[in-house]
Amino acid sequence: MNYIYTYNIYAACKKEGVFVVIQMKWVDGGGYMEMNGTQYKLKQCHWHSPSEHTIDGKTFDLEAHLVHESSNGMISVIGILYQIGEPDYFLSTVSCLIHN
Repeated sequence: MNYIYTYNIYAACKKEGVFVVIQMKWVDGGGYMEMNGTQYKLKQCHWHSPSEHTIDGKTFDLEAHLVHESSNGMISVIGILYQIGEPDYFLSTVSCLIHN
């Protein structure tokens, strides 16, 4: 899998039930990933706190979903589970763009 991402984005933070959701949408496209010869453009990404998914029953502090779409409408989502620790480069980069 190959990927190229850009940072020209609008971001917002909101509470939905038990989750705090941070959602980002790209102004001029967020880049893409390529998998099995198909290019998927990054449409949006969002985070949930706590995570929606678990591993062996363990919930994580944060979960990111990077939502991509191919030219023929196929969707591909990359999920990233976070635990509290060292600062995340991507989150640190975009934190100044988040509006409550």
